[in-house]
Amino acid sequence: MKSKVVFSINRLAFFAGVTLGGICPGIAQLAGQYGILDVTANGGINPNTGVPWVAGDQYRLAFYTANKFDAMSPDPAIHNARVTAQANLSNLGNGSISTSTGWTALITTTTTSVQENTGTGDLTDGPGIGGAGFPVYAMDGKTCIARNNADIWNSWSNPFDGDAVVRIASGSTNLDSDGNEVTASQNVHYSPFLNQYGLGDSATVHGEQVWTGSNSNGTPLNSPTSADQRVGSVAGVEGSVGNTNWGSSNANNTARIWNRGNQNNTTSLNSFYALSAPLTIVLADARPFVITIANAVDPEVGFTLEWPNKGGKLYRVLSSATLDIPTENWTTVSEDISSVEDTATLQVEPSEAKLFYIVEEYTVVVAE
Repeated sequence: MKSKVVFSINRLAFFAGVTLGGICPGIAQLAGQYGILDVTANGGINPNTGVPWVAGDQYRLAFYTANKFDAMSPDPAIHNARVTAQANLSNLGNGSISTSTGWTALITTTTTSVQENTGTGDLTDGPGIGGAGFPVYAMDGKTCIARNNADIWNSWSNPFDGDAVVRIASGSTNLDSDGNEVTASQNVHYSPFLNQYGLGDSATVHGEQVWTGSNSNGTPLNSPTSADQRVGSVAGVEGSVGNTNWGSSNANNTARIWNRGNQNNTTSLNSFYALSAPLTIVLADARPFVITIANAVDPEVGFTLEWPNKGGKLYRVLSSATLDIPTENWTTVSEDISSVEDTATLQVEPSEAKLFYIVEEYTVVVAE
């Protein structure tokens, strides 16, 4: 009789000698699902309950895409697939969350509202503590973008500091994403996506142009007397010339994030905002799951990877020369690795000048 093998997997990535992070199940403590949310940030408080996080609490993550796309299709599924693919390729966190939860584009199309597409239409009890929906965090796991659904569409803002923190001081010199020096002409207090790729709004650099098709409250940018500016707009419809509205990813003004007051032709290429499905606070191990690297016994041969070992677990090591492919397409270096020690090790002999490594932990259950 054939046996059925069931795998339960935990992953962490190793990047150019630096551990990106990970959690090993075991001794119970709270953790954000997939290890991105820092549950100790902001005093460990869930912004939508006003009390510390507990297992089972839910939240969401958001980012804007590095790659750019047109806004021609009115079908939100096409744009949802785009941002999900971007999440899979991203090193902003464990991209595998997208395959488990899916991501949706924060856009209003000519067929579907942004609130319907993202499941954020329930605004019961408003933007204060206890409102319907879940907190939303940037991919640094610490920056809270909104308390709940109504807070998203009320004013993307940080519930923990009231926008009091000056993140970029007027007159300071900073580097933009291209490495060029720019001088901030105003204080920048808060921008939801300020820290995703670095410098935010400086009155000179406003981040990326991001398709929205929406006003800052989520309502569509169209009316019977004005041009249709939703994603998928078509020339000749309600006076439209085939333009779609965009916002600025690092704007220091909520309205500018969703509506910069400009439109581009739908054939132009811009980024998209992405929102995860609800994620869950889970119980995890107090010990960090950390990969270390050291020279092998013979340094000319390669390196030795070492990570915490749990009894009864097996491990698989994968490698890739780039982060731009899904992890399921990475090369298997070795699998079914076991150890009776507190740590497990594997000697690797990189065939490339730069390699990324992932260690998968799994349990094999054999059922007759």
